[in-house]
Amino acid sequence: MLFSIGQVSKMFNMSHDTLRYYDKIGLVKPSIRKENGYRYYSMKELELLDVISIAKRLNISIKDIQDIIDKENIENYINLLDKQERIIEDQIIYLKNLKDKISKSKEIGKDMKVFSNGNFKDSITTEYIDKKIVFINQTDEIYIGNVSKYKNIMFLFKKDSKNNNLIDCNLMGSEISDKEDKLLEGKQYIKKSFKGKYTVITRKNTYKEIEAFIVDIIQNNKYLNKEFEILVESMFTIFKKEEGSIHFVKIYIPKF
Repeated sequence: MLFSIGQVSKMFNMSHDTLRYYDKIGLVKPSIRKENGYRYYSMKELELLDVISIAKRLNISIKDIQDIIDKENIENYINLLDKQERIIEDQIIYLKNLKDKISKSKEIGKDMKVFSNGNFKDSITTEYIDKKIVFINQTDEIYIGNVSKYKNIMFLFKKDSKNNNLIDCNLMGSEISDKEDKLLEGKQYIKKSFKGKYTVITRKNTYKEIEAFIVDIIQNNKYLNKEFEILVESMFTIFKKEEGSIHFVKIYIPKF
């Protein structure tokens, strides 16, 4: 049985130009090419196109596919299948992590919906934390989100012994694993550890208002003349075009 280029194009969701390109480079040549330019493909070419279609979805390059086909070596096919299997396993992990992130974000979004800053005392807890954070200056070439992947973004608020409040919005951080840490090799970053008992305050507001809220808190006498760092964890953000985005955050203040 023979199939026209139009039929094959629909079968594999490939354009006519793609099929003509495969013909041109010798990757998939039609069984019959008539003088009027019509191309016809047999089951042999369809089987090959099926392999190519799967390989492309797995981001295996046309060059790699062509090298394996040209060599006609069973070992090369096995290696290709091994590569496909590893890519699929990585994609399964990626999709599972993405699903977990979406589920978590949905639950946090529900909490944010019913949360009110008016219930200030109810939003204060004491927690023991042990967080190792890597901070990256976002003026550099690497974005922290590409490293942290599914984790929350952190901001750092500093207060020195002279009661100066210091915050650098370009400095963003995240908890990262040892594997993710390797992505930072050769990059400029700051590692910090936050361990011990912290007062944790949940807040929902623009970042500017959250910053003002933190400044008000540290004016409390027990924080005066002390140098310390406050960690701000962004758990959910509602982006707004005309005004500042609304952030749902946890503010970690060390207990003295």
